[in-house]
Order: sequence, then structure tokens, then C-alpha cells
Amino acid sequence: MRSMLARITSSLAAGVVWAYVATADAASPAPAAIPATLQTLEAKMRQLQVNSERFSQVSRGYIRVANESNGKVVGRVKRISVNAQLIGEASLSPSRSETFLGARRMPEQIVIGSTVYTREGGGRRPWVRRHEPKFAQSLTSFPFHGDPEELDLGGTGSYAGLLNLLAIAVGQVRAGAAAVIDGQSTETFSASVEPTRLIKGLTKEDEGNLKRHPLIERLEVFLTEAGLPIRVVQTLDSLDIHETVTTQILDVNVPVNVKAPPARETTG
Repeated sequence: MRSMLARITSSLAAGVVWAYVATADAASPAPAAIPATLQTLEAKMRQLQVNSERFSQVSRGYIRVANESNGKVVGRVKRISVNAQLIGEASLSPSRSETFLGARRMPEQIVIGSTVYTREGGGRRPWVRRHEPKFAQSLTSFPFHGDPEELDLGGTGSYAGLLNLLAIAVGQVRAGAAAVIDGQSTETFSASVEPTRLIKGLTKEDEGNLKRHPLIERLEVFLTEAGLPIRVVQTLDSLDIHETVTTQILDVNVPVNVKAPPARETTG
């Protein structure tokens, strides 16, 4: 259930060689003009009260990771596939979630309160139990709800994370053709954003690298008349990252019935 921004943060820590095919402008970009229709729908999005959600995510692409020493790549550059599909359900209160990977919909991760259960192998005890309150909190937030590890740029409500992302749009936010998704009419908007501007705790060196080579993400958002972001498509395309993540809301405010794995199948 990790967000694309979380993967970017991990890549920074691993020493990815940032050489992006984007405009290398050291100055901060001017904020994008927001269409009036989007402003109206954003106001509605802020008012949504969503406590639980069922969603799907499909990722396609890869990340290139290299170790770097004194500005030079050391060893082989690894190409890590991020092709995956998952179905998830998450509840904010009570705090719990469950994630199923692949077409077989095998449960891979269960979170109940501050306890995280992860399927890490076969055998008689495939589940590993960890007590990690902070990590558990991030896992029980559905996509775009918001992450305490990200900067707050004024996003509020159930989809504060998406509002923060739209707040850092650069260039022009475009209104596209209307689309029908799962029987619901939607308004479509596309924008370019710099997701790394939401990362907390960047070093001066990280900030310098990102100013010289900003990472641009193409964002396409499908909003219902009520302001619900029923589908969001994120595309990163650079020398080291090529990935498209499509997140779709399947249902909201539904019961999330999650049970811990049997104790006989769990290790601490």
C-alpha cells in the first residue's frame, strides 16, 4: 500500500542517480492556474467524510537503483520491476486494513490497530507479527488520505494528500473530456507536479540535486460531481524511474471486516 512518494523517498536514501528528462530550473516554479471547475470540486472534496474505502491499484514500470560514491556510480545499476496489482480495504476508525496482491487475491498484509501482520513465506507459520504504531497508521490510511511524513500544504479532509499534490502543480492544469467510470460521470483534470516537494527531511544535498534535476510527475484525476477522486493516474518518466500507477476507488464508507491470522500460523 506504499505510495509513489514513499518509493521516491526510499530511492533517494538508496542513492538513485537522479538524471531526469525534465526542465532543470534552479528557481521554484510558479504555481499553476486552477480551472474554476476544479476549484469547485476541490471545495467539495474537502467536505467529504470518508472513514473507510475499498480500492484497487495497478503499477507498471521499473526503477533503476545505483550506489554512488564521490559522484560516480559504484557497481552495477539494478533495475527493479514495480509491476503489481492489488486490492485493498482500509478503515480509519477502527484502525484496520487488509491488502490482497495479484489476480488470486491472496492476503499479503493485515493491520489491526498498531499491529502489522505480513505474509513473508510459506511453511506452517507464513505470517510475521510486528508492533509498529507509526508504520501501522500509514498502512491503514487509504490512498491520498494524507501521510504524516509528507509536508502539509493546506490539504484537509479525507483526501488531504491529493489536495496537497494538486497544490504543487506547475505549468497549466488542463480540464479534459468528461468520462464515465463505473456508471458515474466524472470531470477529468491533468497536471504536472513535483512530488519530491512534499518530502520531509531532505538534506541540503538532496535539495540541491532536486533543484537542478526536478522530478516531474504527470497526474490525471477523475472527479465525480461530489468531488470524489474515483480514479487517479500517476506517471513518472525519467532516466531512472518509469512507472504508471492507477488507483481506483471501488467503494467508500463500507464495513471493513479484518481478522488477525491464526496464532498457529504467526511468529513474532
